[in-house]
Amino acid sequence: MVTSRLRTGRGYSKLKELGLRPERGAPFRVRLVRVELEDGTVEVLMTSLTDRRRYPHGVFKWLYGKRWGVETAIFTLKSFLQLALISAYTQPGVEQDLWASFAFYNQQSVLLAASEEEVQRATAHRQFA
Repeated sequence: MVTSRLRTGRGYSKLKELGLRPERGAPFRVRLVRVELEDGTVEVLMTSLTDRRRYPHGVFKWLYGKRWGVETAIFTLKSFLQLALISAYTQPGVEQDLWASFAFYNQQSVLLAASEEEVQRATAHRQFA
């Protein structure tokens, strides 16, 4: 466990935006968890899940893997699909743009997954991918 103190900055501002009443200098605890990935890379994760019985060390590798998939999907939506570029000016129009982007992303993901086996067969003889 590591104890730190709340300072002014982005974290403090976000807590205030959420309607909380953060105190400057108030102590808070976080847990550092060492996770070794399949390729041997070591990651140190910081979490507010400090209860070791409820959240044993072993769940973090799985949880991190799940989160990573979500984060890369969000990156794809924002970067490649340019989700931040909205063509509408009204709330229903913005919602329609967002749902259309999500539908396109899901459809693209299904098509890629369906062709993955065929691509693996066609490129199995190659030395470099």
